[in-house]
Amino acid sequence: MNLVLLADKKIRKGFELAVKDNPNITLLGVEMVLRGNTASRIAEHHNPHIVVIYRGVPEKDGMTVRDMIAFLRFKKPNIRFIYVYGKIIDTTAFIETADFLLANGITDIIPEDNTNEVIEIIENPMTEKQVRTFVEELLKVDELKNNENEAVEEIKQEYEKLELDFPAVTETHHFDIDKIMTIQKSGTKDKTIIIGIGALQHHNGCTHTAFEIAATLQSVQKKQSIAILMSDTETYIRYAEFHKIASTHAEEGLNVKGIDVFPYGRLSEIREQYSVIICDFGYLREESTRALGKCDVKIMLCSAAEWDIPLLLKYVNYPKVDYVHDIHFCFSRVAQSKFQKYSKQLIKSGVLSYRLHNSPDWTNPHKQNEEIYRYILKNYTQIPAVEKPKRKLFRIKAK
Repeated sequence: MNLVLLADKKIRKGFELAVKDNPNITLLGVEMVLRGNTASRIAEHHNPHIVVIYRGVPEKDGMTVRDMIAFLRFKKPNIRFIYVYGKIIDTTAFIETADFLLANGITDIIPEDNTNEVIEIIENPMTEKQVRTFVEELLKVDELKNNENEAVEEIKQEYEKLELDFPAVTETHHFDIDKIMTIQKSGTKDKTIIIGIGALQHHNGCTHTAFEIAATLQSVQKKQSIAILMSDTETYIRYAEFHKIASTHAEEGLNVKGIDVFPYGRLSEIREQYSVIICDFGYLREESTRALGKCDVKIMLCSAAEWDIPLLLKYVNYPKVDYVHDIHFCFSRVAQSKFQKYSKQLIKSGVLSYRLHNSPDWTNPHKQNEEIYRYILKNYTQIPAVEKPKRKLFRIKAK
């Protein structure tokens, strides 16, 4: 097998020694700097079977490794790539790189810089399934570490002192999970509290988050009267059908594990029957943006992907959204290190921001998600008094 190495000079000598005695490998050349003409030289001069790329190879003339891969994929589609990522420090960064490589048909991704491992992969290619399995295990380990260390790490994290309330990074208060509280607006004893949940991007988990919040409130007081309203009629119908309830019957509402669920259009009709109503607006459109602004508690789910951050910043700085600093921005599916990367900038803008944890079962939310929800609702909580029972409307019971 003829191959070309793309790596800085620190890697070159050790790699040449490692492949020297292997009769199955011929090292055609080493490119120690990626320049504008490197890709064409590899394709036309070397024409190798394999290109081994080490992360961190110097890039010049505006040419990047990704550009080179795209070029060679087009010019020489049969070239095999082996990408040596090296030691994984940031799980999110590794996964983003792996996603790009897999999207380009590259499955030989080595999460270490051992040359012998590279030689082994040359002779025994990896599969996409192996990479996906490795990523899943990496996420599990990363989640366990975060669960064990996150509270201490967040307390120790230091940012410049600002007169802002930013609990995800600076909050040192710990919630008493076992302390029973009821949601009730301070000074307005019988007022229904409206919680609005929206998303800046599609499929950010609004419905799941709405049910997690409802389950959190339900867990601290079993008799809490809670309803969820879905603004997306199609989502509501699918949810009813999932629970084997015909859409024509579901118009009157349904009950899922003790939580009443309605279409958003019934808000004015049922609001007096509940102490808490959670509005699931989903992806925010113009009309739902206005409705979110009228809610007592505003929660926005957003993506931490690099290509989605500009939209978040545009929304945060949009001059006509005068209630933006009352919104609680929640990031899901993001590593702690990446969250902190953006949170330092958000805190300077006075933005309330939190990191939600993976929590597959909404009936049993992640403990730190519960703490976040309770913190967001802290201005509406107090030790419960004896309450008069409220009349509940008839709901179809979901299995």
